[in-house]
Amino acid sequence: MAISVVAVAGQLFGLLGAVVAAGSAVAGLLLVISDLTPQVRYRRVAVMLAVLVAAGAVSVWAWRSDVPWVRGGTLTTWSGPVAADGQRVRQETVAVTDFRGARLAGADLAGLDLREATLDGAVARGASFARADLSGVSLRGADLRGADLADACLAGADLAGAQLAGADVSGATITLSAQNLAQVVGTPARPGVRAEGCRS
Repeated sequence: MAISVVAVAGQLFGLLGAVVAAGSAVAGLLLVISDLTPQVRYRRVAVMLAVLVAAGAVSVWAWRSDVPWVRGGTLTTWSGPVAADGQRVRQETVAVTDFRGARLAGADLAGLDLREATLDGAVARGASFARADLSGVSLRGADLRGADLADACLAGADLAGAQLAGADVSGATITLSAQNLAQVVGTPARPGVRAEGCRS
């Protein structure tokens, strides 16, 4: 039964859910053992171990889920790799976030200044970078399939190995190889014309 609970928690809540569920299951098992142990000394040891395991599981949960009193009072920073699928990323988080290998599928990064970010290996399928400034940003190996890059500034961006199939580059300032141009949707800005997201 405990194994099933851990597996379900892992599927629903990822690794964090599995760790917390496993810690809770072990703590519960130790409490059952303490009830079955006739000697008081062993009973106390089992209860102390159960409390320690439960406290460890709660600490892992609090640390990884950005509880304010654990993470210095902010809910807007992540330590990489970021898991922000489907979320709106705010400008104030950009400078303090490591986006390498980030999970950004369906995330909303529209209009952000991402010039300081590194998005190498990011999985951003269907994410919106519309009007974002990605000039000079490294997107090596990023998965940008179906991403919205309309009117984005990617001047000097490193797209080596990036997957761009189905990405919307309408009006974007971007330099693409002939192979990538055949995969994207929309027409980039004409050479010499800078997208709305380009600041200079």
